Amino acid sequence: MGTTIRWVAGVIGVLALPVLGANGCTSNPFLPTDVLFLQVYEIEIGAGREVVVGDRVVIDYVMWAYDSEQADSKGREIGSRNGYTFFLGANQVNPAFDEGLVGMRVGGLRRLVVPAGYVNAGGAAFTSAPPNAPLVAEVRMVEAQAVG
Repeated sequence: MGTTIRWVAGVIGVLALPVLGANGCTSNPFLPTDVLFLQVYEIEIGAGREVVVGDRVVIDYVMWAYDSEQADSKGREIGSRNGYTFFLGANQVNPAFDEGLVGMRVGGLRRLVVPAGYVNAGGAAFTSAPPNAPLVAEVRMVEAQAVG
């Protein structure tokens, strides 16, 4: 009888895994599960050249803690910077910037909704972000120069 109960409980557990995974269940129940991947939104399309990996870019950005109950998911502002310069795709910044800005045009504005896994992945741009929490960044592409 005990073996049968354990077997049935095991089968129920295995069958429940896909359902839990589909609903965003994570190992930490306190983390928001509605930001599981980098989301990129084009707010304004710039009139300048399109940036590519390897370009030297200059951006202005503002970051907010992610809050799904606020307009545009923007919670408390956690940082901003004007004239931030780096080489796109050269691992000099957080991967969200390296991935989320490719193809953007100079003069354009993008909103990046960044999952917690990216926030802690390194790069000087996100040092003021709270640990293990998603964030929202709006980025203006100020300048881009081809290198080489």
